[in-house]
Amino acid sequence: MLAGGRLILTVLQIAIHCVKRRIQWLNREPQRIKTRPARLWFGWTRKARGLLSRAAELRHISVSDYVRQITVAQARKEVAGASEQTIVLTPDEQLAFWNALNAPVKLTLAQKKLRKIMRGKS
Repeated sequence: MLAGGRLILTVLQIAIHCVKRRIQWLNREPQRIKTRPARLWFGWTRKARGLLSRAAELRHISVSDYVRQITVAQARKEVAGASEQTIVLTPDEQLAFWNALNAPVKLTLAQKKLRKIMRGKS
């Protein structure tokens, strides 16, 4: 197992690498495909449909308009974040990211073998 400081450094390096990869992915040139307007169909659960219906009722709009408004607003945030090279995470995503950073590292068998080789204990 790595020493405390080295473990944190390794986790941060991995996190930085993942963030850079996501920024690269968000900034990539989109594929130019000729498309025509189409309807989007989703396999909503009953619970999700009920939740969407209730949220739409609260705004006094249709479910389609509600989904359109929410998804377009979120898409704008993500595109703006990508252009600023920042990552926008929801509170749930922030918590998942934090938990992943704080989770103990479990090395795979290959990583354990590499550790032995790197320490000269092959």
